[in-house]
Parts: sequence; C-alpha cells; structure tokens
Amino acid sequence: MRVLWVCNVVLPEFCEAFRIRRTVFGGWMEGLLSRIRAQQDCEIALAFPIRDAERRHDGIKDGVRYYAFDASRDSQSQEDADCAAMLADFHRILRAFMPDVVHLWGTEYPHAWAVMEACCTLGMERRVVCHLQGLLSFYHMHFAMGLPESVVMAEDAYGHRIADDIQAFRRQSEREKAIIRRAGFVAGRTFWDETCARVLSPDVAYRFCEEILREPFYDDRHRWQVRTCRRHTIFLSQAGYPIKGFHLVLPAIALLRHSYPDLLVYIGGGNPMQENKEGNRSSYGEYLKEQAEQLDVGDCLHFLGPLSAEEMREQYLRAHVFVSGSTIENSSNSVAEAMMLGTPVVSSLVGGMATLITHGETGLLYQADAPYMLAAYVRQIFASDALAQRLSGQAQLVMRERHEPDAVVQQVLRIYEEAGREGSR
Repeated sequence: MRVLWVCNVVLPEFCEAFRIRRTVFGGWMEGLLSRIRAQQDCEIALAFPIRDAERRHDGIKDGVRYYAFDASRDSQSQEDADCAAMLADFHRILRAFMPDVVHLWGTEYPHAWAVMEACCTLGMERRVVCHLQGLLSFYHMHFAMGLPESVVMAEDAYGHRIADDIQAFRRQSEREKAIIRRAGFVAGRTFWDETCARVLSPDVAYRFCEEILREPFYDDRHRWQVRTCRRHTIFLSQAGYPIKGFHLVLPAIALLRHSYPDLLVYIGGGNPMQENKEGNRSSYGEYLKEQAEQLDVGDCLHFLGPLSAEEMREQYLRAHVFVSGSTIENSSNSVAEAMMLGTPVVSSLVGGMATLITHGETGLLYQADAPYMLAAYVRQIFASDALAQRLSGQAQLVMRERHEPDAVVQQVLRIYEEAGREGSR
C-alpha cells in the first residue's frame, strides 16, 4: 500500500534537507512515521509546505520519498484563486506517487483544500483520510473569548487586528466544510471533533484514531513525583495568541499570589508582551502587558522560548501543576504529554478536553472564563500532595493505554486499508 502524507509542517528529521531550522513541531507525526515505516506492506511518501522557491525540491531521505509544494501563499486569509500554484503541485505529486491513500494532516490551511481539489480531479477523493486537528469552523467562535471588543478591533503597528484573524478563520472554514464533506474518511479522537465533523457533514465516515506522542514522553525513567517538583510553580506550553487563553489565566495568577507569594509561572514559546526588533508588539501582546501590570504579576512570569521535546519534558517534571487555559482545543498534545509524565493538570473545559480528562480522577477541569475556579483548583493541588499524586498516577495509567504506539499504528493501518478498498472501487 502506498500512502501519501500531506503535512502542514516540515517534520524535524527533514528540515536539514530543505536547509531550514529544525522545528519543534510535528513530533507526533514523526513518531507514527517511524513505526509505520517498519510495516513491510506500507510505503509512506511525504508532501511538505515550502515557502521559498529556491528551497523547494523533491527527494529521498533515508529511504523515504518526499515532495515539496508551493506554500508561499498558504495562509487562511488567501482566496481560492490564490491556491493555483499549490493545486498544480498536488496534481504533479499525486501523478508521480500514485498513492492508494492520501493522509491529509489537518484542515486549517488552504493547501488542504488544494489537495482535495486535486484528488477530486483525479478521482481519488474516496482515498482521502482527513486527520482532524483544529477545526476552524468552530474555533473562530471562541477565538476572542474574554477579550474586550476594543482589543479585538485595535490595530497594531502593522495595521493588523485580532478581528482579521477571526475573519481569516471564517474564510478557511468554508474550505474546511468542503474538505470534510468530500473526504472518503475523517479520523478524529474526541467526542467534540466527531460532533463537529457530523455538523459539517452528517453522513461523514468518521473513524476514531489516537495519536502517538513524541518519543521522549515514553521513557519510564522520567516520571513526575511530588517530592522532586518545584513547589508552587506552574507551567504553560504557550501564550502567543488569544486561543491559548493567557489573558484569562493572568487573573488566576494574581489570585494565587495572595496565598503563595513565592509562585512562579513558566511559559513555553516567545513572550508576546516583548517588543520585536522594530519596537512593536501585537495588539494582543499589548493587552497582556497592560493586564500583567495592572494585576502586578509580571515579576513571576518567565518565558522560556521555543522548547525541544526534551526541554518540554524537563519543564513538566519540574512544575507543581501544568495549566492549559485555552479558549478552545480539540485535544491538546501538551496536556497529553503532561498526563503521560504524571504532572497534575488543570485545564479549561473546552472542545475535546472532556475526552482527555476525567474531572477529579485524571485531572481537574474548570470553566474557561472563570479564572477564580482555575485558581481554586491549582490551590487544591498545591495544598494536597495526596491529591497531586493520585491525579498523577491515574493520568499515567490512562495515557499509557490511550497512546500505546502499537495500538495507534493498528488503528491507522485499519483506516488505510478501508480507504484503500473504498478508493479502488
């Protein structure tokens, strides 16, 4: 069986081939790729988005064939007419590889629409497995939760507004609906994404399929223990844009400071409150900065920059609590990684998080726009080592079963076999 993966990022092991900086994204796809490659009857080829024409090329690395498609205009704000170059690339790639199955990773970008258009033209649409990640058709409804209208409409130094991001999500959601309605199969992993898929396409052929986490999180030598964590520390994986809900977490941090003056908060990724080289910041970063100053919490916030899987693991293990404050998520990979290690998790109850976490057993869930409840649940974990250790142990048991690599590979292969049969009719 020949399977073409259409990826929305260049997987880390292929970055060197395109002379680009090694990314910290896509590790969950890389883990699955290594295991499926071990299957003798399954040949995988990969298509990657490359913006620069001089870097765009096809090749073979370690026995895996890869292709590049034109991603110079691959953003949610582009019109369908702007996808012509991508459409031509996918016609070329599909004809060159002639896959039995096309595995489309995500629906968030116009290239997903271009893939589906090319597959329909070549009569391959029933061979497409659309792997749900975020669903913009629903994300845009929750993008600005808790933000004042004045902030949503404010222009930054470049004339960009949060409202523009929401509009871009709405625009791509029309393409997303067409993709899901035309795909042979849709693969997801939460009750939320199944519900959304059936809203967009009532007759969708939905198949449940888990994901493999990044390799460092399966190492049993690294497991969270309350006796070795840094007391009264919180870790968040990122805070760069409104969906991650950092503006709703900041008031909870202020509440916790009253009880725990030694509180420290570590955040992965860049600091949106920091000015860029030109002395500017986004309107969202401006709002966060004002909030942090008003709440007097800036001194306990520590932004760590982009983190590798191993560096992320170290932060999870050091933290007393991992917090996910998103306004919407399907299934957060960061939450899954934290739970796999046993770090106690407090998460907003949004999207598919109720599939990942059983409240009071494997983590604690709170209303996303109720920071006082976030503070209350973090306080419970800080105050009770028994609760922290119980949540930790239960989460590890559940996540080891849910993300067991061999079981995930078998789920994926069954979907491929079904799509291959359907496509050959």
